[in-house]
Amino acid sequence: MPGIVAMLSTMLLGLGALVSLPSSAHAAEVNVVKSIEMKNLYNKDGATKTKLWDTFRVNFTVDTTGTGAKAGDTFTVKLPDSLRTNVTSFPMYAKDGKTEVAKCEVPGGDGQTLTCTFGDYITSHPDMTGGGWVQAAVSKHKDVKKFTFMVPGGQISKDVPGGYVDPGRPRDLPKKAAKDGWPEASVSPSLLYWSIKINASGISGQQNVDIVDKFDTSNGGYKLDDNPGRAPRLLKWNSASDYTSGKDPALSVAAGQAVNNGTFTFTPSETGYKASWPNSDPNAVYELRYFTQLKDPSQAKPGVKFKNEAQVNGETYAHTSQLITFGEGQLDGVGRGSVSVKKASLEGDGANYVDKAKQYEVTATYSVGGVDRSEKLVLTAGGEAKTLRSLPVGTKVTLSEITPVDPEFKWGKPVFSSSDPNVKVSQDGSSAVVTVGEKATAKVMVTNRVTAPSPKVDIVKKDSKGNDANTSNEAVDLRGSNGSTQLTFKVTNNGTETLTDVKVTDSVTAGKAKVDNLSCTFPDGTKGTTWAGPFAPGVSFPCTADLSGVTAGDPHADRANVEGKGKFTGKPVSDHDTYNAKVNTPQKPAPGAPGAPTVSPSTLVKPTPPVAPTTMSPTPTASISPSPSPTTASPSPTASLSPTASPSPTASSSPTASLPPTASPSPTATPSATASPTAQRPTATSGPAKPSPSTTAKPSKPSLPRTGAKVLGLGIVALVAIAGGAALILARRKKN
Repeated sequence: MPGIVAMLSTMLLGLGALVSLPSSAHAAEVNVVKSIEMKNLYNKDGATKTKLWDTFRVNFTVDTTGTGAKAGDTFTVKLPDSLRTNVTSFPMYAKDGKTEVAKCEVPGGDGQTLTCTFGDYITSHPDMTGGGWVQAAVSKHKDVKKFTFMVPGGQISKDVPGGYVDPGRPRDLPKKAAKDGWPEASVSPSLLYWSIKINASGISGQQNVDIVDKFDTSNGGYKLDDNPGRAPRLLKWNSASDYTSGKDPALSVAAGQAVNNGTFTFTPSETGYKASWPNSDPNAVYELRYFTQLKDPSQAKPGVKFKNEAQVNGETYAHTSQLITFGEGQLDGVGRGSVSVKKASLEGDGANYVDKAKQYEVTATYSVGGVDRSEKLVLTAGGEAKTLRSLPVGTKVTLSEITPVDPEFKWGKPVFSSSDPNVKVSQDGSSAVVTVGEKATAKVMVTNRVTAPSPKVDIVKKDSKGNDANTSNEAVDLRGSNGSTQLTFKVTNNGTETLTDVKVTDSVTAGKAKVDNLSCTFPDGTKGTTWAGPFAPGVSFPCTADLSGVTAGDPHADRANVEGKGKFTGKPVSDHDTYNAKVNTPQKPAPGAPGAPTVSPSTLVKPTPPVAPTTMSPTPTASISPSPSPTTASPSPTASLSPTASPSPTASSSPTASLPPTASPSPTATPSATASPTAQRPTATSGPAKPSPSTTAKPSKPSLPRTGAKVLGLGIVALVAIAGGAALILARRKKN
């Protein structure tokens, strides 16, 4: 028995599913093994006693929650040197029993390490719990009191049931013969191992040991393995005690070789074989060992059974071998899914002008285990998608994006879209809610529309006194400043786009005057007439220049110009403003025109008001005082009116109406014609005129009255004269 177990420990492989696993080139070993328990499978007293070669099931539990384990990562369990494993490989399945979560492998031998590698399932189910088991036999008994297992993060020790390992009897000796066998999957899932044990003392008296073996034809059947390394061999122990004690065989021969002074013969057939050798040693124990291969490898499935029947010296011995695994496991958890967000290429007439590397942030908010979370997905238009991975199934993720803020571009609201039934987009498209699905990635697209900026520039030019003078009709007279003035400019970016390559010029478009010393102070503090920029929207800068040489008869015009181009669109922009100036020639004003000298009459004579006469004098005379009187004149009792009386020659030179004849008053009634010193007189620019001492004296040259009051006075005089004439006529009619 020990010899058989030793051989099997290097060959036996439990049947398991053959699957491909992710590459472990960059795998990490994760600490997910939480506990280990042991169960004795065949010893009914295994809970309290442990014997050498007892078979145990080593159970381990696994919890990946919060470990960050990913596909390709591994976890390990190193068994103690006192436990021997068969070469085996088995999968750990999800709860459905079909989906592979991890693949576990362990070599055969003492103190081997079980290694399990996670598959892609952990990507969608990162928080899993479960466990598995691997089969191992107790291979040592001296000083074994504990089974110590090494796992990532430490060790786990378990007491040996009963406190020690009982050596026991490692091999059972049949009375005559016995048939045995099992799957040998360490080499191939379709390989079977068979043996026939023969106790010579049980068949003593027979000259030879003759065997006729019959193969099973069910499930496609099997045949002898043709690999020379697995050819049939006959093993011999010289005594029963050697066999049961676990000693190695005294002899091992192949077909055709000598044994017991004879030959071991082995003759195969389509349905089995025949074997024979001399039975000359009654104390010997024999084992005939051989391997078979399934004719149909697809039948190598767990649960499939194959029977082998052998006749030893006429007696039949049979054994059925079932394909099994020497380990298995289950591991599962809450399903996970992912959300993928991609930024589409920009739309709108401004799309080509936006920096391709510009980044946009989509916010994803959701709750896991009652904890609210928020993540930023940084995207570029037309770039790669960003993915939120391993979210619990059913999690609702709200996606939104803040409209980009850019003073030079006009951005529309972001619009989300998706064809996935688990994605619900808001009516205006500004947000989306994703319900995470099992092992699924919901794909969402977000689109931005952008309007190109509008480049503009403005220039305003004035002189030092603030005159704009855009047209020739508004030309400024520079006579008082010798045909010169300083010009000031204000240049403003009145568009929505930053400008570059700014240039300011000024050129004379009319006249021979000059504009010199043009200079601008740009926003960055530099001076000149050209500037690389950037010239931001809403910003202004000043310029100055000197205008000189404007002369009479040579009207001047000069045009200021500014040009540049949009930083993003590259569109050229410009603006201009014209300034007009002149120098007027001085001219003497015409008399009476604005600016001409004013001359007033030296005297204003008012006629005496008429009085009804009592007598008529044929030759009336006017009495006029030769000089002003300091007192107001008083009328005499009578007045003598001369029919030829006329206004004073000092009256206005404009035509004057003739006065009608007036009655001559009596000497006592003659009023004084002396002008009152309080009478208002217009003042000549050369001073008041002196009156003549004689009534016939020629007055000084009169000047035109300048005020409406003086004209009104002359009108009153005329009206009084007319009224006096009318009264005289009435008096004469009454007399007649």
